[in-house]
Amino acid sequence: MKIGFIGGGNMAEGIIAGLVQNFLPSSIFVADPSLDRQTVLKDRYEINTFDHHRYFLSEVDFIVLAIKPQGFASFLPEIAPLIQKKQVVISIAAGVTIDVISDLLDESFAIVRAMPNMPAKVGHGVTGLFANAHVSDDQKNVISEIFEGCGMATWVKEEAHINAVIAVAGSSPAYFFYFAQLVGQMGAKLGLNAEVATKMAVQTMLGSAKLADIGDVNLDDLIRSICSPKGTTEQAMISFKESNLDSIVEKAMLATVERSEVLAEELTQQIKGS
Repeated sequence: MKIGFIGGGNMAEGIIAGLVQNFLPSSIFVADPSLDRQTVLKDRYEINTFDHHRYFLSEVDFIVLAIKPQGFASFLPEIAPLIQKKQVVISIAAGVTIDVISDLLDESFAIVRAMPNMPAKVGHGVTGLFANAHVSDDQKNVISEIFEGCGMATWVKEEAHINAVIAVAGSSPAYFFYFAQLVGQMGAKLGLNAEVATKMAVQTMLGSAKLADIGDVNLDDLIRSICSPKGTTEQAMISFKESNLDSIVEKAMLATVERSEVLAEELTQQIKGS
């Protein structure tokens, strides 16, 4: 099974770093115009790197489009004659729908939208996946394996649900970074060294995530295990509820979905108008 990346940026590298754990490095190909990026990727992962996709495009089973979405309008028609029906095109570009990609390539091509998040770079990402009707179950299984190498991969039933994935996983690292920042800042106000307080918040977030990820204990049980009756943590949780934190989070995530929809529409019009 051969996998070719068009574009060797940070997100592509995050996927590749996971891929080499389960796939032979010799089966991974990357095209990037930057000689520096080619050298870095080749040295780190012992994969095949080139300055142009023409060296491998016809040979791979899966083609990962890891270029900026603004370049789709001119680039996809260029490669369309080179793509074979047996290949699968995987786009990791935010906001570019399968309909747009199909219009630029061919409606009969097997196409997948993949939405990985930033933690994929460190092997703990989440990737939302949606495929058109031309992608077989066997091909889906391989695609799952590709993205599970850098974390969790989940298929959604409707392409519109990709926007929900963005709200839940794509944007949420920023939510967590912000919360850790606030906790660290408050620690400094309480007298701790500011840098140490922030590191404490980040380390606690990391440990809490690991606790939540193991075993069969649900989040409610974990919360209750820390909230002793009339204890310190219980007072913080009461304060959160009195401040309607749940409504604040809901409003923020709905704003993320709405903005995702607007950006996708703007990008669609931009690409079609090019």
